[in-house]
Amino acid sequence: MKKLTFILALSMLCVLGKAADVTLPVDYNTIFATSATGSGVLEKGSTATLSQWFKGTLSSYTNGTNPTIQASTLGYANYVDNYASNEIVYGSTSARLSAFELSETGYAIGTYYASALIKIAAVPTSTSSALVLSFDKALGSGARGRMYVRGGATAGFNFGISTNAGGTAGVNCVYGATEYSLNTTYLVVIKYTFVTNTSIDASLFVNPVPGDAEPAATITAGQYADATAALKSFNVIQTSTTLGSKVAGIRIGTSWTDVVKNGGKLTKPVLVSVDNISSSGFTAKWIPVASATGYDVYVYQEGVQVGSTQNVLGQTASSLEITGLSGNTTYTYKVVAKGVGNSSLDSDISEASAEVSTLTTEISNQISISNYVTVIGKNLTTINKGTIEIYNLQGSRVFNVQNTNNVNTNLASGLYIVSFTNKAGKQFIQKITIL
Repeated sequence: MKKLTFILALSMLCVLGKAADVTLPVDYNTIFATSATGSGVLEKGSTATLSQWFKGTLSSYTNGTNPTIQASTLGYANYVDNYASNEIVYGSTSARLSAFELSETGYAIGTYYASALIKIAAVPTSTSSALVLSFDKALGSGARGRMYVRGGATAGFNFGISTNAGGTAGVNCVYGATEYSLNTTYLVVIKYTFVTNTSIDASLFVNPVPGDAEPAATITAGQYADATAALKSFNVIQTSTTLGSKVAGIRIGTSWTDVVKNGGKLTKPVLVSVDNISSSGFTAKWIPVASATGYDVYVYQEGVQVGSTQNVLGQTASSLEITGLSGNTTYTYKVVAKGVGNSSLDSDISEASAEVSTLTTEISNQISISNYVTVIGKNLTTINKGTIEIYNLQGSRVFNVQNTNNVNTNLASGLYIVSFTNKAGKQFIQKITIL
């Protein structure tokens, strides 16, 4: 019995002591969840801790200062994490490796992806290089699947990918021929495949189309024999004092679709009833759409757009005054929610609104705030007897009665225009509210 108890206790200890992994995929919600955001720096300390940034120990990369973090300013066409959360800013005068621990003992063999938005402001010469991003088989001391940059032939730079070490072009590092511009945001993806105690492969993709299937790699480093291949952390690195860069939008996963996500289209706006109809226009209205930056409004007459597209800024905007229309004419309108520039697509155009009929010029111009008509609830009273005509804001007559000065309209609540003509033939026009 004692032996069984001991075995059970030992089993529980093993379970409780089992090393943890960060569950993939992850995005900025995990990447920056426990960063030292209050002090504006990236690393929490020098000790490796699961799901936190710490100072790496890779040789020669420990003398620089802790990278700073700030609100992200980076975006690439339709990438899902544009301008989201924070960006990492390299500003050190010495080399520094910051590692994010993903696994205490290492993930299972397989293929892993990491995507990021990166902007390079300065690079070393074409005969030198700078290590920027990598996976790591250890905890900040065994960088693998390394992405490098170096100065280009003119004023730009080249991307490079290495399975193991060394930014100099050769067996372990391959540079692409394309020269990229400085101070431009790029979407990069590192693909890292490893087989424990056997080998690793690394590829780099530059500016893939978010939402598309995995394309051919921009640069492939080729296979590298590695008897201790593994994956425990992800690194952001400054290895050159001449490197100036920002990194944001980091995503790590086990498939292409985990990391190269499309921000998608915004929701199509839903229209609501117009108001303030006059002889020259009306107020178009809709329900605001999440994440929109503004709205384009299109006005049509018999299916043909009238005038130029009008727009209003702001996510919470829900109406726009339309002017310059003809009186006693029927119109419709449609609305498009505008995306966040690079992180989401514009919505599809909304369904057409119900027909809106502008008022005749004569009636619109005569609307006054006279007290000839009094409304209490649905009851309407005039000073003396005469003909009472009531119109909705689309210009249609909805009520008509003669030789009376008091009537229950039984109309739905809303705004109306009432025309009262007394027995002397004098007409009075007034806008009313029926409750």
